[in-house]
Amino acid sequence: MFINDVSKAINLTKKAIEYYTNQGLVFPEILENGYWYFSENDVELLKKISVFRKIGLDTDDIKAVLADEKGNI
Repeated sequence: MFINDVSKAINLTKKAIEYYTNQGLVFPEILENGYWYFSENDVELLKKISVFRKIGLDTDDIKAVLADEKGNI
């Protein structure tokens, strides 16, 4: 999915998605034309990030939670 489609599908702004990507929370594929392509796993991760932000976690806390989920402490 491209960023516009992701934005519409999960009700996040493109700016928020770009911010989370730039903060190293999600890693979309970068196509030859420079467009970001988000996999279904990326979209699910963005949904989690959105929930974490709604409960007040900052990006550093979210990184820690996601690392813990993957066992990368």
